[in-house]
Amino acid sequence: MKSNRYLFLKRIYPQYIILLKKDKKYITYGIDKEILNYIKFHKLKRLSKLEINYIVLDNLFISDKECFKDNKYKLYYEKVKLLKIIRYLIFRNKD
Repeated sequence: MKSNRYLFLKRIYPQYIILLKKDKKYITYGIDKEILNYIKFHKLKRLSKLEINYIVLDNLFISDKECFKDNKYKLYYEKVKLLKIIRYLIFRNKD
């Protein structure tokens, strides 16, 4: 179940990865989670290195926000969507 905080921030910042900090771990949902799996995310430095905008939400306040001029969120969004389509076509043709 997606958090209301996540959904609210995602509507305001659609070009950002929204991370919820909980027990020293980062939680996210939907396409953001798929992007993080694709780039093999472990630390925030990875997002900074790839120049992807992100927001870290700790409880009800924004603890960290990174904004790049050349945001690569859209690039990785499209790559993940394309990967999902290719997987669908491969698995559909196996039957």
